[in-house]
Amino acid sequence: MSSVLFLCRLHDLNKERHGYAKAFCKRGINLVCVPDKFPVDSDLRVLLDRYPDKPSLIIQPETVFPILPWGLT
Repeated sequence: MSSVLFLCRLHDLNKERHGYAKAFCKRGINLVCVPDKFPVDSDLRVLLDRYPDKPSLIIQPETVFPILPWGLT
């Protein structure tokens, strides 16, 4: 199963972001969010090492507290 990493915390998925997440889930795509205690400016490789199934897509949704890790191109 493919997965999508949203560069936000689960509780930040509101309104439009929640709709995007539901659309991915309806297509059988696993939604992954950033853990609550993960620093907002850490290394992307550290974040990706947490997931055995590497996401096929990374999305940076507009949120109040954006997470923008190093190494994101």
